[in-house]
Amino acid sequence: MTDTDWQDEYRTMLDDCRKRQDALDDWEQGFIESLGKQFDKPLYVPSPKQLEKLSAIWDRVTAEFPSANNNNLDLFGGGFDEG
Repeated sequence: MTDTDWQDEYRTMLDDCRKRQDALDDWEQGFIESLGKQFDKPLYVPSPKQLEKLSAIWDRVTAEFPSANNNNLDLFGGGFDEG
């Protein structure tokens, strides 16, 4: 896996988590936002602990909401809002 490949993979995971931000607690939202800003820095390499936490958050939110769209996610109704 090249540097670009792993960066793209983790950026996708960050984007997936952002789309499901309503499923994140306050700490997770802050973590995702902070990590996203750090990824924008040249030559940034996240720690193994950060990547492990991102993966755990991503696994949970994508399992709960496999095809979430930030604009129509209905967490309390158990489905997706059509409007």
